[in-house]
Formats: sequence, C-alpha cells, structure tokens
Amino acid sequence: MRYIQRVILLSTFFVGCLIIGAFSDTAEASLLPEVKQYKASDTTYYMYTPEKVNANTPILVSIHGIGRNTEEHSNFYVPYAKKMGFIVVAPLFPESKFPDYQTLGQGSDKKLIDIINDVKARTGSKVSKINLSGYSGGAQFAHRFMMRYPEKVERLAIGAAGWYTFPDANRNYWQGLKYSSEVGTMNPAEFLKVPSFVIVGELDDENEGTYNTRKSITEQQGAGRYARGQNWIKAMQTESKKYGYNTPYEFKGLPGVGHDFGAKDMIEQLVNFHFPQTNSPNLVYGPNILKNGSFETNSIANWKEWVPKGQSSKLEIEDYSPIDGKYNVDIYSSRPYHQTLYQQLSVPNGRYEVSAWVRQKQSPPVTSLMQVYSHGGQPVNVNIDHLNTYVKLSTEINVTTSKLGIQFYIHSKGGTRLKIDNVEVRKIQ
Repeated sequence: MRYIQRVILLSTFFVGCLIIGAFSDTAEASLLPEVKQYKASDTTYYMYTPEKVNANTPILVSIHGIGRNTEEHSNFYVPYAKKMGFIVVAPLFPESKFPDYQTLGQGSDKKLIDIINDVKARTGSKVSKINLSGYSGGAQFAHRFMMRYPEKVERLAIGAAGWYTFPDANRNYWQGLKYSSEVGTMNPAEFLKVPSFVIVGELDDENEGTYNTRKSITEQQGAGRYARGQNWIKAMQTESKKYGYNTPYEFKGLPGVGHDFGAKDMIEQLVNFHFPQTNSPNLVYGPNILKNGSFETNSIANWKEWVPKGQSSKLEIEDYSPIDGKYNVDIYSSRPYHQTLYQQLSVPNGRYEVSAWVRQKQSPPVTSLMQVYSHGGQPVNVNIDHLNTYVKLSTEINVTTSKLGIQFYIHSKGGTRLKIDNVEVRKIQ
C-alpha cells in the first residue's frame, strides 16, 4: 500500500509557536489552492496540474454523484497526484443542463470529450486514453462512457454505482447493449479489453436517487449497490473470456463503510488500481511501539496536550466515525483555538515510519500538521490537507538520539474539525 507523504520543513516558523511540556456525496469542501477552475464548451471543470508535465503525463478524470460534489472529486486526489505525478480533472454537470448525465444524457459524454481535449491543450499531455473514475451517479456515467468510448479509456475504477449497463446484447440500453440513438453503439469486442475495478462499502444499502429500485433491474442486477457491483464485474469477466481476453477485473468491499466517498481507503484503492506499483521496495516494519495510538482506552492515556493559557481543551474522545475500532480523537470549537496533542518515546536508534489517519473538515484552519521531533534532526512537519476524507499521513525519519516525539498541532479561527486515529511508530527493519 502506498501512502501520502508530504514532508515540509517549516521548523523556523513553527518551532516558535510550539509549547511542548507543542462523507458523503454532498459538497462541503472548498477548492484546494492548487486546483483551478476552467471551462470547455461552456462546461465547468476543475483541474490539478503537477509541477512537471510532459506528453506522457496521465490524466485521471473523476465524475461526481448527484450531489455535484465536484470540489471533493478534485481535492481528494491531489495528495496522490502530487506524489505520483498525474493530472486530476473533475467536470461539473449541473442538474439544470444535465439531469440525466448518469446515462450519458443531454450530450454529457460529448462534453467530457471536449473537456479532455481542452485539458490536453492547456497542459501539453498527449495521452490517447484517460484513467476514468466516478462515485455513485458518477460511477454510472463513468462505466457507460467507458463502454461507449473504450478507445479513450486506459482503466476504469469506480465506486458504488446505483445500477449498471450490463454486457447483454438482448436488453435495451440502459440495462443492456441494444442500440440507442441517443448514445450510439457499444462494442463489447472493444470495451471488454478495458481493465475495470468496482469498490463498494459493505454497509452501502441506502435507497436514494441513484439507486434504481425498478423490479426488472433488481431481478437482473441484484438488490443493493454491493450485489450489483459484484454482479457487473462477474458479467464483464464472463463475457471477456468468451472473446479470449484476460482483462483484469476486480471487485472490493470496504468493511464497515456505507455510502461515503471520503471513507478510509476509498480514494487510495481507486488510485492504486489506476496506477499499480510493481517496483515498490519490500520493506519490513516492526510492531507499533506508540502507546494508545488508536485511543481505544477511551482516553488520551500516554498522550499529553497543550493549549494557550486561558483556553480550555478542544479535544474529545468520540465513538463517531473512527478508522478502526470504536474511538478516535475529535478536535473542534466554533471559536478560535490552538490545540496540541503529543507523545514522547524512548526508542533504539534507527529508521522509523511515523504515520496517522486524519480527517479534517468544515472551516479551513490557519495551520494544521503532524510533527516529528527530538529524533536528532530538524523537526519534520507533514501538512494536514483540508479534504473531508480520511487520509493516511506518513513520513520516515532517522533517530540518532534514542528519542522521538510526535505531535498534532492545529490553529483555527473557529469551525475546524480534526479527527485523528491509528497513530503508529514502526521501526523499519
């Protein structure tokens, strides 16, 4: 598994500030500063462009659900794009113009082609195929776009579609492949060559606008997004074998997850399918030596906290939305605040990985980061992006002092919520 690693040395600014004893399918996030808004053929899209782009730079397109949460579909991929060097594109299909975009209605497929051409012109990437993703209603659009334009799609990785177009020539479009004058011909001899991946939360049984309860669809595809995703992958795999293909198809369920685009592992799993890493070093990690890193004591035992004089603690232990187990740290106040949570360890000298799962949402903070210190070098700060999805932060450090400290610091003008869970310190063998 690959993790986000965003290491920024901010010690000159931050050390002076420290005192050490220092979900869903609706839009909530604002755009990250690295994400810009553009228009192509009167259709808005958001794009992140890495620092270095050449003709071979991949383009990942992510399609929103009916909540039109385009900001999240761009923001969530940015940490991965920075590390791996791909372009992120998130189109916006307003309901007023594209009420049926999920089935490629109102020419939404043609609009995406216009956007892709505009992206190539702006960035200089000349890839012939995009990596295509989508969630919920966006997953519906994405898999149908792939089936209609397989020559334009390198890989498909989608989450939690409400229902699917199956590779069945005897059923009418949208359920099957019979010719539609609105969409055109879908050629299984071509679209069955495209590697495809579906991921669904095991608790995703919501019944809302993108979940079609029509009897004929339930009889064909199953009841619920989980069963329908599994059955679509099985159907695609079965049909591809009839053509003599060995196309990669994969289905994955996320335990304990409902209909949540920002859930743990959701984005990482989608990215990993798009860009599989075959040459990662086989590192061996020791056990977690940090105490109470998952806060399953229902307390901050083994940890200490700091707040400015005159301010109360804004930290609580909660049992709502942890990564694993039952509890997590939740830091929040509607008023301006500073909060630090830290733990200091005595460890053998050597190389260590320090990591944590964090989820930050609501109002953006002034500063929010994880810091590793007292290890024998300059403090290492890993910024916490404001993404409203769980993200795994990690950094590797070399300990030469037999000591190591880890802390989380947030400065907010009010309204920022930060969740922290599964903090780990592991020696690299």
